[in-house]
Amino acid sequence: MTKLPGPLASADEFATLLDGQWTVAPEGPIRHIRADIDLIEPGLQDFLLVPELFYRHEGTGRDNALLTCVAARELGACGFIVTEPPRNLATDVPCLIVENTADAISRLAEHRRATSQAKFVAVTGSAGKSTTKEMIASVLSSRGAAAKSIFNYNAGLASIEFTLANLSPDHRFCSVEFSGVGEIEIQGEFYRPDVAVITNVMWEHAERFEKDGLAGEQIIDGIVDRKTSLIRNLVQVGHAVLNRDNQYFDKQRRAAAERPDVHLVTFGKHKDADIRLIDCDLEPDGSSVRASVRGREYSYRLAIPGEHMALNSLAALAVADALNVDIEPALAELATLLPGQRRGEICQVPWGDGSITAINDT
Repeated sequence: MTKLPGPLASADEFATLLDGQWTVAPEGPIRHIRADIDLIEPGLQDFLLVPELFYRHEGTGRDNALLTCVAARELGACGFIVTEPPRNLATDVPCLIVENTADAISRLAEHRRATSQAKFVAVTGSAGKSTTKEMIASVLSSRGAAAKSIFNYNAGLASIEFTLANLSPDHRFCSVEFSGVGEIEIQGEFYRPDVAVITNVMWEHAERFEKDGLAGEQIIDGIVDRKTSLIRNLVQVGHAVLNRDNQYFDKQRRAAAERPDVHLVTFGKHKDADIRLIDCDLEPDGSSVRASVRGREYSYRLAIPGEHMALNSLAALAVADALNVDIEPALAELATLLPGQRRGEICQVPWGDGSITAINDT
């Protein structure tokens, strides 16, 4: 059964950690921090909103962000972290006043990473990051409370800090999606993962490398170098999880070999994969999967259709194997995992006298 974490901190602890002062302290627990209306999951309760997090201190963007506090309050926000009390809120609404919201969240994230007993998993790749991150959090939750990045939120270092700021002392695992290129090395240095997962390497964001004067195979080498930076930033005796089927596997393996203390775990259909797909019965509403985990065969059900989803689940099992999480309970969690937002959602769209089935994978 999935284990739920306790509160992030008391109101007094928040004020101390963020070097802020409450106008009025929240009466109940604080379990989540959110930075945007779009990051508020349906039914979320006991959360603080940080509306100014991605805006400058001055300007219309910041002013507009503060206006969202009313909507957030209607969605269940128990308070706000702001540089000044929003003028459109009643004075009895809890507000933690800080000098700079971005600096405050960064300090909280640094504190959480330094003091947490959790195991940290970083997921990157050219495709499949969000679903794999969700599957990893799901299988690890069979052992203990697992934090994760929200939806497909991977906006550079700020998103890593934001996710770490949401860590409770009760969390035992953290599964975070990393942007494909961009600030990935800086993200990795801050996050310091125990496990680095690379779902695959394909041609992507080539224009970024072309601006640096690279072409052809040099671009792929650049993409591999960026993604394998997560392996370079692993903690001592960490684990690198790689897709054995990927055409650029050997390049990634050579990069992993530069860290001789790192354990390599592979997944895929390849006969030499540590976590291997044996068979996959594809159905409209999911898949029945048979897989081998280091020679031991397992059968399990996925509620998300597609062979690519079955392969993503192998990456999650590889993480479970690396962190010594029992496979059987982990598989039970996978069976109940539903597609994330715009990740293979099946929609019935009215069409004439009937309907058509659309799969939203945007």
